Amino acid sequence: MNFRKIARAIYKVVNSTVKQYKAQKIVTIEAIINSTHSSRTKTRQQLLVRSSPVQTLSHVPGTPYPR
Repeated sequence: MNFRKIARAIYKVVNSTVKQYKAQKIVTIEAIINSTHSSRTKTRQQLLVRSSPVQTLSHVPGTPYPR
């Protein structure tokens, strides 16, 4: 078991997840702008639905934060 290989694989997963998260964040911001006239609770529900997969992402200690 090569630790470097494992760390690299984890880093790749984290990196791709962060990219997805950034794309999702832009989408959620658009959703907020589009639904400013609608109820706030609806927006909050959209945010919860959209950002739920992101919350499973936890940063691996010892690896650099992907930019």
